[in-house]
Amino acid sequence: MHPRSIRALPLVLALLAVIIPAQVVPNRGLTAPDLETARSLVATIGGPTATLVYANRFDPVTTGLFDSLLVVYTKGDAGVVDHYAFIDRLDQRLPLALDSAGRVLPRGDTFLRVGLRRLDGAPPILRVVGSSAATTGPTALRNVDYQFKGAEFVLIGQSTTFQSR
Repeated sequence: MHPRSIRALPLVLALLAVIIPAQVVPNRGLTAPDLETARSLVATIGGPTATLVYANRFDPVTTGLFDSLLVVYTKGDAGVVDHYAFIDRLDQRLPLALDSAGRVLPRGDTFLRVGLRRLDGAPPILRVVGSSAATTGPTALRNVDYQFKGAEFVLIGQSTTFQSR
């Protein structure tokens, strides 16, 4: 590499850091008290066989207002594990329910991740992604979408995408 290029590199990086913000609204993430709250709620709601899988503080109702703690947990026997989820917001437990049993993903699916899709003038769409156990061949990723409406999170749709193994 040419010596002038090496000297110019810090200047270019500094300019890019000013021009391109890493995140518009910083998320403080999961704190130790949040983790303890999630563990306690899973034990209370899920019972003695429930296991905490995922917890995160985020803003699914109002952008920038991180007043919600998403908790995903499992329950089940050795053969089949079911995934459940709820959002702890303002001392309320708002379930994310796909079916009448209250599961967040269909029976046998494996939880992978959660994402938010921001919308102009509306609450974001909360997407729960799981790996489907129902297919052979390419991995089926099940996407289950929820959105905050009034005082609850409602199921607004689901889809399946495939990725090669």
